[in-house]
Amino acid sequence: MRLLAVSLFYEGNSRTGIAKRLNIARGSVNKWVSSYLKDGLDDLDNKPIQACPSRLQRPQIEQLCLNL
Repeated sequence: MRLLAVSLFYEGNSRTGIAKRLNIARGSVNKWVSSYLKDGLDDLDNKPIQACPSRLQRPQIEQLCLNL
């Protein structure tokens, strides 16, 4: 999706038009195009997401794993 958005941008489409065509937020298109222009293809890869620490205690997690 990100590469397609950048490709459409290079074809001369506006960022708003790209967002409407792909049914995504214009802010996402802005971020992807800006990242590509700044750092190239490597910056379009998915970044790891920082998750919140688990609220479960270790024994609770182990119990859940046993029930799967």
